[in-house]
Amino acid sequence: FPYALSALLRPYQDTPFPGWQEIYLQEFNHVLTQQGQNLPRPEQQKFRFLAECWLQQSCDTPGAFSKLFLTQAFIDRERGED
Repeated sequence: FPYALSALLRPYQDTPFPGWQEIYLQEFNHVLTQQGQNLPRPEQQKFRFLAECWLQQSCDTPGAFSKLFLTQAFIDRERGED
């Protein structure tokens, strides 16, 4: 899911434009519906919460939006440690 979202939003990441938060949230919901079907419901809710909170902060950097989810995926990854 985070990788699909990052790829989809890549063309828009460099320059903020009026209304970009709404477009990002729509794309986020689309990708989560398509790519997040196998995610447990609490995980989907966590991602939705992160997206809505981040976009409400009126951040000026659209590129940071997808990085938020890539970072979360990195933190949540299964480690190969025994």
